[in-house]
Amino acid sequence: MRKYRIWDVDNNEYLKEERKFHFYLNADGTLMISTGWNDEKIPCDYKIADPKKYIIEWTPGLKDKNGKEEIYEGDIIQAHKKYENVKYKVIWYSCAFFIENINTGEIILLHDRNIVSKIIGNIHENPEHLK
Repeated sequence: MRKYRIWDVDNNEYLKEERKFHFYLNADGTLMISTGWNDEKIPCDYKIADPKKYIIEWTPGLKDKNGKEEIYEGDIIQAHKKYENVKYKVIWYSCAFFIENINTGEIILLHDRNIVSKIIGNIHENPEHLK
């Protein structure tokens, strides 16, 4: 099962695991949200979640070079080797994950965790890194 995280636009935070219980993804990728509870206190009566209020960010299944932090779409990373000291944003483009140079817009296929030196933030909580 592919992992993802959900950014709650109204509350300006990622959903905690206990809140994710109120959501699920349809087979077509549509995010559904619970609007009620049954007698056993289990969420039910789902409706389509407003995509302007909840942003799904997928992981390519890679971690940073130390294998500690999971990389997600929307993360801001610092690369190493020939890309050292440059900030990149993790993006989904066309059919694959890429890292996009924040200054130049150049994109590089994100195929190997060894490209990612460290995760320094994300586009929601650390927009100052996008400048």
